[in-house]
Amino acid sequence: MEYKCNICKDEGFIFYKKRMRDNRVYEFSRPCECQIQMQNEKRIEQSNISELFKRCTFFNFAENTNEQKQTKTKAVGFYREVTSQNPADDKATGLLLYGQVGSGKTHLAVATLNNFMKYGKSGLYVNYKDLVRRLSQIALDYNAYTSEIDRCINIDVLLIDDLFKSRSLKDITQAQLNYMYEIINYRYMNKKTTIFTTEKSSEELLEIDSAIASRILQMTDKRYVLNMNDIANYRLA
Repeated sequence: MEYKCNICKDEGFIFYKKRMRDNRVYEFSRPCECQIQMQNEKRIEQSNISELFKRCTFFNFAENTNEQKQTKTKAVGFYREVTSQNPADDKATGLLLYGQVGSGKTHLAVATLNNFMKYGKSGLYVNYKDLVRRLSQIALDYNAYTSEIDRCINIDVLLIDDLFKSRSLKDITQAQLNYMYEIINYRYMNKKTTIFTTEKSSEELLEIDSAIASRILQMTDKRYVLNMNDIANYRLA
């Protein structure tokens, strides 16, 4: 008989015996590595990450320049700070990567999200334009709207890609700002880990909406605002 996992023989658990202080032998069990791997794959499958982005890791992020090395170090530092067992109240909860098209900000953001999911946290990737389009379509359907908002606010780690992507600032509507404020403010108030990528600088974000931008900057503790504008076109590197 062939097993998918030869270690646990498809039982999902490893059983072992251990002698305790009372000199008696007890049987214990622990999840097999195959179960942990299956849970990781399930989290990634439910995260809305495309097949292309699933391959994004810290390991395969190009480090051809000092700027790329520094931004990767910062992103890794953010991941380690959030997952640290240190119960400090001043942990950052946000990572903001901003820069021009092709700077590699999405790769690094998704790599960070992928690491959180491998750690055991649930994760969700959303593209800003797709999200606000979806919310505007269901705005009058209370159940559908609430379900979509709940999905974004309750997930352990949320990645909002290309925040406020638009041809001009005039194209950003008040309704879109309201959607973002509802999601970001909840996550800010509840200290939920959130990753942002955008082409806008901190100053431009404040110009678009000071309430949203100030919350993002507070989430990052201003230590995890990564300027990737000085990085040459990552896609052509």
